[in-house]
Amino acid sequence: MEFLWLHVLVWKVSPPPNTFPCWTRWEEILQSRMPLSCPPTSLYRHIDDAEFEDKVRFLNETIYQIKKQFDGNMKAVTWDKKNLDDFLNILERQFENLNSCVSPAMKPERRLKRYFKKLNRKVLRKMNYSAQAWELIRKETQRHLQRLEILVGKMY
Repeated sequence: MEFLWLHVLVWKVSPPPNTFPCWTRWEEILQSRMPLSCPPTSLYRHIDDAEFEDKVRFLNETIYQIKKQFDGNMKAVTWDKKNLDDFLNILERQFENLNSCVSPAMKPERRLKRYFKKLNRKVLRKMNYSAQAWELIRKETQRHLQRLEILVGKMY
């Protein structure tokens, strides 16, 4: 099984500094923690000791959930369009590759699904799909991708 690691792109879709009139507020938003009760580390803790097949399913489901996050209203996003498209294409390819390794009979990871639903509801919807909300989603996505890379490293 071959993995294309997504953050190799270093996902250069951050907005330029002059995009928002109040840059100090922007930095404050970026440094804020996600408004969720379930931090991503708790989602990954249980999977470290799981069977190989369960880890592959978890990778697949996480990539699927990340992909779904970016199906929302992205009108306020000021990221570089080409980099964003490249990122989304890599996500899609990775999902398709992993999907061929996962048994269709296996159920999706419920905690992961709930986490991403809350992320959508408490960040994107609550902040009206603003550029700030999308930047928080981008930050959270980077954390997930870094954690997935650690998980894959432990698998081999």
